[in-house]
Amino acid sequence: MNNTKGIVAICSLFLLWGAISPAVEAKQKPQQKPQHKAFINQLQYTGINFKVDESYNDVELKVGKFTRVDGISDEFTQQINSKRFLKRITRIHASKPYKELRTKRNFAKNKGQRVPKIENWYRIPVTKKMTEQDILDIYNSLVELPFISNVELETPPVSAISEQCPAIDCGGDRPGGGGTSTPTPNLQSYQTYLGPSPYGIDANYAWTRSGGNGAGVKIIDMEGGYNSSHEDLPSSFVKINDANNNDHGTAVMSIVGAKNDNKGIKGIAYASQLGFYGWGSNTSQSIRKAGDKLSAGDVLILEGQINRDINSGDSCTSTNQDECVPLEWSQANYDAIAYTVSRGVIVIEAAGNGNENLDSSIYNNRFNRNSRDSGAFLIAATHKSFSISRSSFSNYGSRIDFNAWGDGVASAGLYGSTLFDGGTNRRYGSGFSGTSSASPIVAGAVASLQGFSKQSKGVTLSVNNIRSILTNTGVQEPSGVQVGVRPNLKTAIAYLDGNPVLAPPKVSAFWDACYGSNEMSWSSVAAATSYKIYVNGSYWATTTSTRKHMNVSSSKSAYVKACKGAECSTASNSVALRYAPACY
Repeated sequence: MNNTKGIVAICSLFLLWGAISPAVEAKQKPQQKPQHKAFINQLQYTGINFKVDESYNDVELKVGKFTRVDGISDEFTQQINSKRFLKRITRIHASKPYKELRTKRNFAKNKGQRVPKIENWYRIPVTKKMTEQDILDIYNSLVELPFISNVELETPPVSAISEQCPAIDCGGDRPGGGGTSTPTPNLQSYQTYLGPSPYGIDANYAWTRSGGNGAGVKIIDMEGGYNSSHEDLPSSFVKINDANNNDHGTAVMSIVGAKNDNKGIKGIAYASQLGFYGWGSNTSQSIRKAGDKLSAGDVLILEGQINRDINSGDSCTSTNQDECVPLEWSQANYDAIAYTVSRGVIVIEAAGNGNENLDSSIYNNRFNRNSRDSGAFLIAATHKSFSISRSSFSNYGSRIDFNAWGDGVASAGLYGSTLFDGGTNRRYGSGFSGTSSASPIVAGAVASLQGFSKQSKGVTLSVNNIRSILTNTGVQEPSGVQVGVRPNLKTAIAYLDGNPVLAPPKVSAFWDACYGSNEMSWSSVAAATSYKIYVNGSYWATTTSTRKHMNVSSSKSAYVKACKGAECSTASNSVALRYAPACY
């Protein structure tokens, strides 16, 4: 493997801000019709998930059967309503009414964004009474229906840690209790990933700048559980589906946001607000619900991986991760992630520990950014060194965005060698690992940069802003390694200092009560030299003024971007442009 030292790209950056959209548009080419399944792996299947094709509009599950909104019975509704398993079908995203999701998607469409039809996802729970043949029969019966674009067997996520056995014996978390009564020492010296780039991410520098500690940013960790009573973790602003007392979640949350109290370790974004959301009974539903707890610019960490379940014998367990792949391999998870990203939330997704080339033809381009891109940041694991070299277990490929240490990471919770053991709520280790340890390091860097931008520049960075800045200012990977860029907070902050991101203007519109005559106006944005107007998501006009008379032939929506040369802000708020067939 090439150990050439990475190059920090800061001097000649050409970030094309004008091409950056207000949020990532999920990209996906049409999929092939799902195929019959001939085998069942010995896995813990929890449900059979299926999606009604997005081209098939306005079908709903009501009172135990599928109906079209227009009331017309067709081939699909007749066939699915005749199935013996009909009464067991539930909506995955039932807490969101059909109308609400459709309205939000149409609003996003008017702003040039594509949002998946998550309301088209349904589920049949797998129960203990079901045999393998029962599962196969239902699966293949769904495949045969018209207008079904996806059928999946769901398995629970597996933690993306590469086990280091001396302290935990690969058998799970170390039992609670015991420990010394000695006061907890300051262990920050073991957190060398906080130090200067290219070895670390230069969090120490970020803390010298206003907001570089993650102030004003919310972060949710998604996984099995954590020890909410650990001394180094702040109170969570949300805690749902927590299995509790899990050192894995404790380690992740401490790397991101452990207290700054001169004992134990120190979180990269220690001034951020931390939250926790467990996987629950359905992963995609939980991802969407967790994302709904956050706002644009906040961070969601997906600390899990799943079995690719392509071939008979594929394995993804805590002790055999050979076929573990990112969560978005599942289309249901992909859609939930893309939905969350469309709201402006930065999703940090562990790439997984299967040593898999995600560009392999076996994955059928599902990790090819040109044909399928959820907008999440996929994170690979690399060795703790000055050069970028892939950890042997880490998945890799062109879809990977960023990397960070995948071994020897100091954290709360006992992984690797014990740094200090004061009992269940006061213990620390030096060996947290895998894409599980890499992901919170990158998440901390994202929150740090976001906090700096919000507190020092008054701008909330979009998903694409963050990706572009960290990619162009980070430590570049050697050719062929395919693990993405290692963040460098010092150079990222330096870029923002020299290249301020334009804030979006605040727009209002007044109808003249005569046909389609409307007056638009907006706030002036410092450093902006022009403003671009978009109507129904399409470019309309450019002006140097902060006012524009608009004459439309039908009611439309509009927004404005502040621009300086090719660099433009994210979109403003959307306003309505009215039309009437007369003057009043």
